[in-house]
Amino acid sequence: SDAIYSALYDGTGVIEILRGHEYLSHPFAVSLFGGGVYWTDWRTNTLARANKWTGRNVTVIQKTSAQPFDLEIYHPSRQPQ
Repeated sequence: SDAIYSALYDGTGVIEILRGHEYLSHPFAVSLFGGGVYWTDWRTNTLARANKWTGRNVTVIQKTSAQPFDLEIYHPSRQPQ
């Protein structure tokens, strides 16, 4: 699919966040951090970010020569206390 959706934990309240952007043609790994949704894309070989609520401000963080398979975000706020 060429879209990213949001939903409540029980599966209701599905909202389309982003669809049909040039850097969202075959998303693979997805992660949330702060106010952003981050994803890798197999067709564009990119790591990209957008606003997690609106899908706006799509930014390519890294373009690679090979398909990016995974995405890991490391930050002190994501570590156990």
